[in-house]
Order: sequence, then structure tokens, then C-alpha cells
Amino acid sequence: MGKRSFFVFLRYFILLLGTAMIAYGIMQFSSKSLAEKTPTPVPVTTAKAEYGTLQESISLTAHVQSDHMVALLPLVSGELETVSFELGDQVEKEQVLAQIDSEPYEQQRAQAASAKAVAQTTFTRVERLFQAKAVTEQAYEEAKANRDATLAQWELAELQMKNTAIKAPISGTVIEKYASEGNVASSQQPIALIADLDSLSVKAEIPSYYFDIIQAKKEQLQIQVSRTDASGKEHIAQARLKAISPSINPSSNTFSLVSTLQEQDGSFVPGMAVTIRIVYNQIEGVYLLRQEDRTVDGAFYVYDEETNTARYEKLAIIAENDSLVAIDPAYKDASFIVGGHHTVLDGQTVSVQQTR
Repeated sequence: MGKRSFFVFLRYFILLLGTAMIAYGIMQFSSKSLAEKTPTPVPVTTAKAEYGTLQESISLTAHVQSDHMVALLPLVSGELETVSFELGDQVEKEQVLAQIDSEPYEQQRAQAASAKAVAQTTFTRVERLFQAKAVTEQAYEEAKANRDATLAQWELAELQMKNTAIKAPISGTVIEKYASEGNVASSQQPIALIADLDSLSVKAEIPSYYFDIIQAKKEQLQIQVSRTDASGKEHIAQARLKAISPSINPSSNTFSLVSTLQEQDGSFVPGMAVTIRIVYNQIEGVYLLRQEDRTVDGAFYVYDEETNTARYEKLAIIAENDSLVAIDPAYKDASFIVGGHHTVLDGQTVSVQQTR
């Protein structure tokens, strides 16, 4: 083989080798692309709608108040000699809780008693003279009027003396104390606040949107009051509707609802913030899913068992509350994607890992 023939052979050999390498590279790239195009199933959790009862309700913050709360007001003014109660004390109606210095009122009573006695003596003498025709009728009437006036003054002094002892107007618990011994008391300033803790109610401000609903359903409202203490224990009490405001407060766009607490374990006191749940409608025999099973736009993903894919569905909603949603009964046998539904896409292949 000559040198010319060798170089021709070498040129064709290199060309053939390059073509083979290019072909091999194309085959490898195509194989890799095909593998990448094969989708990896998204792991999901599925569940079916549960048959049950849906309660339409509203939950919001409310405050406890006493149905019977009275300010302890002195009826006369003066220095408080004694104050015989403390915050939280249980008191009985007519129990003496404080004593105002009575000396000035004792003097007034003594003066009024003296004036009354003189007026009575004068009237008795004038009355005998009038009967004997010895004085005029005018003198008689003046003596009588003076007697009646001094009697009224004595009765007022007697009442003021009696009112130096400040008594509880109701039976209950002292929830506020505003005065102590040595303070000057007056009828313009209460010295305590007494509440009946056995008679409590809860006042809530309801958004005006619910005004017509609550008014229409007021005879069948179910009301529950709850709170959680520092240890995490939940305290629950049932309540009964007491009153609904007939008007809307324009500044807050709300209306007031007051309900009376039923039997409770003493865990609720006036001023306490609580959660009130008002059930205004109850729908039985519906198919229910949880609110968290929905997508951000309120739809659902249905699992297609034949194709193992997710199907986006905007279902007709019968009713809903804060935690549950009643769906179209046509979907009662469908499997819904309830885990992974925030990441899956319509038509995407999925793999069911568990059912709820």
C-alpha cells in the first residue's frame, strides 16, 4: 500500500469513527430525555366525604357580666369611721359594710327632737284655746303647720342618722372596693361594687351581616361559652338567649346579643373574655369534608382511580361553617386528595400513600 492510499484510508477511518461517536451521543441524549420526561407521581393522602350533620354557626369573643350588679352608695356624707369589707368578700343584703361618723347627725336629731317637742306643746295649747274660741283659726293653723314641719325635720334627722350605717343593697360578692377608713364619703361616689356571681350573662357584639339570620332563628339558637385557663384546660358552659338588640350600632356596624349562663362550675366571672359559639342552623344528612381539604381558591382535587391522576373540581357547596363544608351528594363516593392538594396540579399523576 502506497503512502497515498494509507492517508486516504486514514481519512475515511477518522470520518467513520467521528460519525459513530456522534450517533452514539445522540442515542444517549435521546434516552436521557425520555427518562426525564417520565413524570414522578406526587405522593398524596385521600379521603371520602363523611355522612353527618352540619351546624352553621358563628364564633367570636365576648365578655362576661353580672345580671345584678349594684354600686354601694352612701346616702349621707361624712368621714368613714369603719369599713368592714374587703375585695372578694361574700356579703348579705342589709349587712352593715361601713359606718359614717354619726356625731353630727346625732346633734341634728337632738335639735330636731327638741324643736318637735316645743312645737307639739305649742300646738296642744293653741288647740285647746281654739276649741274654747279664745284664738283665731289662723293662729291654730300656724301652730299646726309648725308642728308638722318640725315633725318632718325630726323624721329626716332620724333617717339621716340611720343612714350613717351603710348596708349592702343586695346579696353578692364585692368585686370592686373604692374607699377605706378615714376617707370622706358622699352620695356622689360609690365605695364598692357588689355583684351576684350566681347570675351571669355574656354580651357579644355580632356583625350586622348576621342580624336577619339571628332574628329569624332566635327561637332555636344553641349557645355555648368557653375559655381556656393557664393550664390549658377548657371550661365550657351552655347559655340561653336573653336579649337581642333591635338596632345596629353604626360606629361598629354590630348589634348586641346577651345570653344567660346556665349551670357552670364557677370558672366564669364578670369582665372575663370568653369565646361564644352561636349555632343558628343545623342541617342533617349531608356529606362533609374539612375546610382544610380545600385549595386556596375553595376548590377540591378529586383522585381519578383509573388514571391515577388529580382532577381539579369546583364543587357546589350546600352549606359550611368554620371547620366543615357540606358538598354536592353526587360526589359522595369520590376520593378527594386531602394531603398534598396544595402542591399537586390538575391532571398530574399521583401516588396514594394513605387514606384518612
